[in-house]
Amino acid sequence: MAAAAQFCDGIGYRERALSGVVSAQSAPDPSWTLHATILGVVSAGAAMALALLGIHLRNRLGNNDSRPASVRAVRQGLHRLHSGHLGDYAAWLVFGCAAVLGLLWVG
Repeated sequence: MAAAAQFCDGIGYRERALSGVVSAQSAPDPSWTLHATILGVVSAGAAMALALLGIHLRNRLGNNDSRPASVRAVRQGLHRLHSGHLGDYAAWLVFGCAAVLGLLWVG
């Protein structure tokens, strides 16, 4: 909060920046807190529950051909894009890096 208050103080911020005076910064406390531990456990549990739900629903539904043709076409297209081949992983990695670089360049 002190850093935010110093940043919002425009005149004081300008004086400190132009005078070259560096304020002492304290490092964050690296110890574990109960709140952070609970949040981590809950997040991991929610991720596992969502993954198990997806696996359960996939096994229960199977390859149901009674879905509309548009849904089947989208599903087949996504399956072709994510086939699991090494080249696909490399292509998606390059695409992701290019997207991040593009966002950084624009922003």
